[in-house]
Amino acid sequence: MEIKDVIGSFEEAGGDCTTKEKVYSLLGRLGEYHESTLEHSLRIGLLSRDLGSMQNREPKAGLYGALHDIGKISIPKSLLDKCEGFDEEDRKVMKGHVVEGYKILVDYGLPFSAWIALTHHRCQPNFYPTEKEMVNYPFPIAGANPSTRLLADTWASLVGIADVYDAAKNRRNDKFNGMILSPQELKAWLIKQNPSSEQIIERAYENGIF
Repeated sequence: MEIKDVIGSFEEAGGDCTTKEKVYSLLGRLGEYHESTLEHSLRIGLLSRDLGSMQNREPKAGLYGALHDIGKISIPKSLLDKCEGFDEEDRKVMKGHVVEGYKILVDYGLPFSAWIALTHHRCQPNFYPTEKEMVNYPFPIAGANPSTRLLADTWASLVGIADVYDAAKNRRNDKFNGMILSPQELKAWLIKQNPSSEQIIERAYENGIF
């Protein structure tokens, strides 16, 4: 899978050259730092594009998905490579990737991507950042109306679904005792982690996206 595959998804939505250059730069940095995180991010980009299209959203959802973990550039490689024995300190450090992603993408002038990087875990039972922490991170489009905020939150939920699906399918870690879930176990886990999106998940299976 190549970076250009996801950039192509964004081009379908009429992206400008400056934005594409920023995305190439960021994903290139991520690939140089941690290749498997880049590969995960590209898969999320393509899944998010397909989920967005299924929900009649713009294909640029692929862009938001591809950049959702850009903050992991700031996470120690030793932790990104870790597969078992996660302790509370590990989880605390790892959770910081959403804030780091938000900061990076705001600085790059990619506000929607920044919001989605920050909030793609917010629809899950053990969500983060917490409500208390969120007051420190304003919506990065000044004067945005409620419909714009709702659209960004909708995209974030789609990226979150894709993220949980890919992580459960492809990452071996101690969450599942090193096992890869069966298709039915994976579907049940996905719904458990995204209870408000059960209908979307069912449709994604029906349409062959998952």
